[in-house]
Amino acid sequence: KDVEKWAHRLLFDEDGEEDGWKEVMCNKMVRKKFNSDGSTKCYLKWMKDSRKPNEEMEDDTEYPCIKCYSTINAPIEKVCDYLSQESNMAEYNDLVIAYRDLEDV
Repeated sequence: KDVEKWAHRLLFDEDGEEDGWKEVMCNKMVRKKFNSDGSTKCYLKWMKDSRKPNEEMEDDTEYPCIKCYSTINAPIEKVCDYLSQESNMAEYNDLVIAYRDLEDV
């Protein structure tokens, strides 16, 4: 649970340069091939290891942390068809749990 809370805070509570996140742009070739419509944005922040201190881990090294946001633009019929397949049941369940505060999923 601690890891989930930490990840949720990084992904949704911290935002923008005021929290140390810098937008990372792909080079033109990669952007044209994989992100031509600009639906994906990536951010980078250098962070120290945030796990609980350990005698063996006296490390002040900062490591890159990357978060990406992407919008999947698909018709609702295709999304429903995909989520209704038995092989995707785990993803469906994760989606329902993650958005349990919504009336309709």
